Amino acid sequence: MSSLYPDSPQYSDAANWLGEALLQRGAYDEAADVLLTAFQKTPDSPRAPDLLLRLGMSLSGAGERDTACRTLAEIDKRYTDPTPAFAARLSQEQAKAQCPPA
Repeated sequence: MSSLYPDSPQYSDAANWLGEALLQRGAYDEAADVLLTAFQKTPDSPRAPDLLLRLGMSLSGAGERDTACRTLAEIDKRYTDPTPAFAARLSQEQAKAQCPPA
């Protein structure tokens, strides 16, 4: 994806939705690759918290619980003013991944 339009302003949005589609298919490793690359390329994007959330979800789905929990915890450290809906979804995914309380 990034090789086609590496400098597109919609890159992080496209990666987010591609990651979501891969998650829905159960392609956790592939989703993690797409989402991690996009986050590393666009860490200051408005879409960055979503990329990290889906990265954590994909890592959890792949059985990488510790890494998933560290990834999900990073969201709280980096993005201190989430919307209530995003905060609820983050808590839900942390519980689903059986993350220890912060």
